[in-house]
Amino acid sequence: MAKHFIFCVFTVIAPALSWAADPGFSCRVKSDVLKDYSSLINNAGCLITRNQGKDIEAMFVRSTARDGGGLAFPGGGPATKTNDLKHETTRGLASGVGFDYAEPAVCTAARETKEETGLNVIVADVFDISDYFILFHCKLLPTQIDRTAIHRDEVEGVEWHSVAKVLREFKKTPGILRFESNAPLLEKLLGSAFLPTRLEK
Repeated sequence: MAKHFIFCVFTVIAPALSWAADPGFSCRVKSDVLKDYSSLINNAGCLITRNQGKDIEAMFVRSTARDGGGLAFPGGGPATKTNDLKHETTRGLASGVGFDYAEPAVCTAARETKEETGLNVIVADVFDISDYFILFHCKLLPTQIDRTAIHRDEVEGVEWHSVAKVLREFKKTPGILRFESNAPLLEKLLGSAFLPTRLEK
């Protein structure tokens, strides 16, 4: 994990990567460099929690009405040359690069969290990993919200909710979660030895 963490913190791995749209997330690297880490190039997100008395709250993003208005962990897909060429905001940057690149999952989690919440995070250990999504423990950095970074076409708002209450509501109204696959992750959080204070130290 240490090597992946360094990718995220030391943003420029080689001079060729300095063209990235946001210098804070210039984590795009040549695909062949990542051959030892290919299993950690995936959709990824952040589990951000806090203690509220005896309760554990998690940070969720609420999707827009177009996407059902449900709650989800901040996260999304990796930046790759193929993906970036699809999007107008990064097409010009990606088209000028002569090699394929892929973003490590730790950087995907950090970047997507910034784009959906406006907040910067430190990505810590893996909470859960599956074929389609990697959820990392993340710690909020003490910085102001960058509201200009938030993708308003995808996110209606950022909300803290009791994990236990969300699960109870989910049993009655599954649509409260954008992805039903998030429910087992919340159950795992309540049943694990994990405490939010581990990330607050």
